Amino acid sequence: MGRKSKPLTVIAVTILWIGAACADDPLQQQESAATKVTPTVAVTEETEQPAAPTTSTAATSPATTSTTTSTAASPPVGELVLLSDGLGVVSFGDPIDTVLPVLEQALGRSPTGDTTDTGDLPFGYGGRNTTVRVVRFDGLGLVFTDWPYFRDDGVVHLVAWGVGSTGAVDLATPEGIKPGSTVEDLRAAYGDRLLIPPERDECTGSWHFFVDTSAFGLMGTLDGPPSDPQSSAIGISAGAPSTC
Repeated sequence: MGRKSKPLTVIAVTILWIGAACADDPLQQQESAATKVTPTVAVTEETEQPAAPTTSTAATSPATTSTTTSTAASPPVGELVLLSDGLGVVSFGDPIDTVLPVLEQALGRSPTGDTTDTGDLPFGYGGRNTTVRVVRFDGLGLVFTDWPYFRDDGVVHLVAWGVGSTGAVDLATPEGIKPGSTVEDLRAAYGDRLLIPPERDECTGSWHFFVDTSAFGLMGTLDGPPSDPQSSAIGISAGAPSTC
């Protein structure tokens, strides 16, 4: 079953880029409903610990134990990639207290913007008494919420990311696709996995493209008609859906 051609815009339109046109916001999403998933947030590491000293004449050997931590190991920037389920070093559903330190270290910078909105939020992005927090890293936008998109324990967690054509953060998909990639590049990278509706979206007035058919596949906005192979992506996003 193919993806719907009408993308949906997350609440970051009004929080992340206040006053910007809907079509220019890279934090957009494409479906009106999605299946809840509960990802594994903790990272399990195998560590070796020396055995306790003993007076026995028997030789002692290191004991291997399993330790669970709530944060990921310090990743190199090269591991940060644009994925339909996160950014490589962090995934949708990971709590904000885990995501932000990992990204700050991986990107080598602090956030350039941080906005929180709480209440009965519009656009269907959440519901009554919902908290939505949008954090920016100069070109990369992240949306966090306590609404049960990827977990239902009330924890504020990562639900969407978006990258735009301006900003210092330069990230790409494993296939090398990023803002600035052309329709020709998209077709070469994704083949039959790519869907580009020929008409402008009736909600945003822009041309969009979609990768894969799942509710959380990648999507993006083009600066020109898909009939022009040199039309390029001005924004790419993935994550939880909302209404336009």
